Amino acid sequence: MKDRTDFRQKLMRSRIIAIFLALIAAGIFCACPVICSERSEGADKETQQAIWEYKHENFEEAYDLLKQLRKERPDSSLVAYYLGITCKQLQDYREAKPNLEAAVTLRPKIKNALPELIDVLYKKGDLKEAKKWIKVAEKQEVHPAQIAFFKGLVLLKEGEDIDGAIGSFEKAKSLDTSLEKTADYYIGLSYVKAEKLKEAKTIFRQIASENPNLSLAGFADQYVDAIERKEEAMRPFRGYFGAALQYDSNVVLQPDSTTLAAAIGDKGDWRHAYTFYGEHNLRPVDYFNLKTAYSFYCGKQFDLGFYDMLSHNILAQPSFYMEKAAINFPVNFNYVTINDKHYLNTVSVGNLDNVKIGRNHMAELAFIYKYDDFIWETTMAGENRDSNELIWYAGWFWFFSKNKGFAHLRYTMNYDDTRGDNWRYFGNRITLNGILPIIEDRVKWGGTLDYFIQRFARTNLIFDQKRRDNVLTVSSFLTIEIVKNLELRLDYTFVDDGSNIRIYGYTRNVYSMGMKYRF
Repeated sequence: MKDRTDFRQKLMRSRIIAIFLALIAAGIFCACPVICSERSEGADKETQQAIWEYKHENFEEAYDLLKQLRKERPDSSLVAYYLGITCKQLQDYREAKPNLEAAVTLRPKIKNALPELIDVLYKKGDLKEAKKWIKVAEKQEVHPAQIAFFKGLVLLKEGEDIDGAIGSFEKAKSLDTSLEKTADYYIGLSYVKAEKLKEAKTIFRQIASENPNLSLAGFADQYVDAIERKEEAMRPFRGYFGAALQYDSNVVLQPDSTTLAAAIGDKGDWRHAYTFYGEHNLRPVDYFNLKTAYSFYCGKQFDLGFYDMLSHNILAQPSFYMEKAAINFPVNFNYVTINDKHYLNTVSVGNLDNVKIGRNHMAELAFIYKYDDFIWETTMAGENRDSNELIWYAGWFWFFSKNKGFAHLRYTMNYDDTRGDNWRYFGNRITLNGILPIIEDRVKWGGTLDYFIQRFARTNLIFDQKRRDNVLTVSSFLTIEIVKNLELRLDYTFVDDGSNIRIYGYTRNVYSMGMKYRF
C-alpha cells in the first residue's frame, strides 16, 4: 500500500516536472518568433523613427539616423529618399543630390524623389542635369503639373527660351489650379526678363489686387513699383522745370567780423531762381547707354544785381552695364555768367563706377579731372584761380522702403592746383545725405550733412600765413506732390565757413520755396 502511494506520488511529481518542462519548452519555442520578430521589427522601427523625426522637423536628428541607416542599407531607396530630402531641408544640396538620384534609380523607385531631385539641381544651378531629369519625369508622367512648373523655372533661369518658360507655367496652372497664382507670378517675371514690361505690370497688378493679403501680392506690388521706375528710367526724354523764391542771408559771402566787412554794405537779398534739366538716353543694346543732357540755373537778385548768375551745363555720358555694375564716363562742360558777363568755363572728364551689393546696397567709386578757366582778370598773380583739379571719391548707398528712400555716405579727396598760390589746396570731405518717404511717394523729407576740410598749400601772399578752412554745410528739404509730376518744395541751407584768416570766414542761411514739374 505504501509502495503504491509512493509510486503515485513519484508519478505525479514526474508529470508535474514533465508539464513544467513542456511549458518551458513551449515558452522558449513561442519566444523565438517573438525575439526574431522584435529583431526584424527593430530595423523598421529605426527607419520609422528617422521618418518620424523628419516629419516633426527635427532635421538634425533625422539626418544622424538616416546617415547611419544609409551605410547599413545602401540598397534601400526609401532610406536614400528620406536622407535626400532631409539634406535638402538642411540646404545641403551637394549631399542631397546623390541620395535623391539613388532614390529614383534603386528599386523600388520612388517617384516622389524626381521633383525633389529636379528642385535640388535647380537650386544648385545644374540646369543641364535638371533638364535631363525633367525629360525622365515627363516620359514617366510623374507629377506633370509640378514638373511643368520646374521646367518653366529652369528655362526662365537659362534665359534663352522665355516663350518656352511661359508655356510651361501656363501648362502647370492648367493641370493644377493650386499653382495658378504662383505660375502667374513667374509668368510676370518671364515678361520682365523679355523686357515686356507692360504685360508684366498687368499680371503683377492683377495678383496684387485679387489677393492683397497673400505674401505673393507684396512681391507683386514691389515688381510693379520696380517696373514703373524702370519704365521711367528707359524713357528717351525726361527732365524738369523749377521755379523758386529764395532769401539768402549772405549773398556776397561777407565775413562775420563787422569790422572787416564794414565797407561791403548789405549782404542779404531775395532772389528768383529758375532751373531746367532735360536729358536724352540712347540705348541701342542692353549693355550700353549714351546719355546727353542740358541744364541751366538762373538766379536773379532783387537788389544786389551784380550777383545775378546764369549757368549752362552740358553733359555727355557713355555707360556700360553688367549684371550688377555700371561703368560710366561722364564728360561735362559748364559756362557761367555773373551780372551778364562771362565769368567761368569748366570742363571735366572722369570715370564713375557703381556696383550693386545684395538687394539694398550699392558702392560707388569715381576719379575726375576738372579744369577751371576764370575769365575775369585778377589784380595780382596770387589770386589767379585757373586750375587743374583732381577729385577722387568713394561712397555707399543703402536703399529702403521699396527703394523709394536711401541713405548715402561719401568720402572725397581733391587737389585743386590753381595758378595763384592763394587758392591752391588739398581737400577732404565727408558727406551724408538721404531721402525718407513719409507718405508713400507724395511726401518726402531729406537732407545733407557735409564737412569740408581745406588745407591751402602755400602761404597767403596778402595775409602772410597759410589758410585753413573748415566748412560745415547742413541742408534740409521737404517735397509735397500736389498732382502727378508737380511738387511743392521747401528748402533750408546753413553754411558755416570757419577760416583762420577771418576775411574768408562767413556764415550763410538760404531759405527757399518753389515748385518743380517733371516731364
